[in-house]
Amino acid sequence: MRPTYFQPTKVLLSLLLIGGHLTTGRGGMAAESQGSLPELSEIVSLIQTHLPDIEKEDLDRAALQGILTEFQSRLELLNPLSEQEAQPSPASIALTRYYQSSIGYLAAPLMDVKAFDSIQQGLAQLSSENILRGLILDLRHVSGTDYEGITKIAGLFAAKPIPLLDWGTGVQSSEPQAPQIQIPLVALIDETTQGAGEALAGVIASVRLGIVVGRPTAGEAKRYREVSLASGHKLRLATTTVELANGTPLPEQGVQPDILVEDRGLAPPQANDDEGSEDEIGTKNAPPGPPEDDLILARAFELLKGIAIVEGRNRSE
Repeated sequence: MRPTYFQPTKVLLSLLLIGGHLTTGRGGMAAESQGSLPELSEIVSLIQTHLPDIEKEDLDRAALQGILTEFQSRLELLNPLSEQEAQPSPASIALTRYYQSSIGYLAAPLMDVKAFDSIQQGLAQLSSENILRGLILDLRHVSGTDYEGITKIAGLFAAKPIPLLDWGTGVQSSEPQAPQIQIPLVALIDETTQGAGEALAGVIASVRLGIVVGRPTAGEAKRYREVSLASGHKLRLATTTVELANGTPLPEQGVQPDILVEDRGLAPPQANDDEGSEDEIGTKNAPPGPPEDDLILARAFELLKGIAIVEGRNRSE
């Protein structure tokens, strides 16, 4: 007999028997359209009677997997890890680089409690030896759940408090920071932008702090709660939907970009890339622009380059 990790049969019955019938989800037809379904308890009883080789632990495990699959956008089972097996959290370090045409690039870090300080330090580095005409904020591969930090990050680009988000604590506004970054801003997103990363993208678009370029985000901007289980596992529950200040929930289909770039090019720049490294910031060796194969980044660069040209002409008139 296999070791028993879960004993969820009674819980499964209470969760899945709604009005005496098994419900279906996004993977199947609704019960209303295909008639009443048999009761789960009846199915379990028949399996136990006629298929005795299927053990109770197998039924429990299959039913649990059904719940996890059915409600995968709202809950997740986390496997227990020992301290030796646990992986350290990614460092909250913002990758910066400087392109000719006075365009700065900043890859946002993990959206944790250190993200604001990291982004602020990155901006200070970009601005220390250069007069920036535009900023690219790369939110691809950015996740995390520190929604509170968004109020400070948005405050770098907003001189006055602006209502931003509600993640279950009421609508929170931006917190103006010094120095202010008063230059055109373009944020990059795609399906790897998750959680607080996509909430930041939604804020940038909704309150017009900048332009969002790329592909739709993952649609995982929710507030989560983790509950410890007797088995040592944790159940991660999406308890609160994150909403914009106007009450619009961030969609499960993801935050939509202002400018869609459907083609997939290269992966975003990494910290060990040679071209445009931090050592080149403020030097004549800065590359003329990003790699053309990174189509989202290239589109953002051309957009900011065009804005800089127009603004330069306006200043000269």
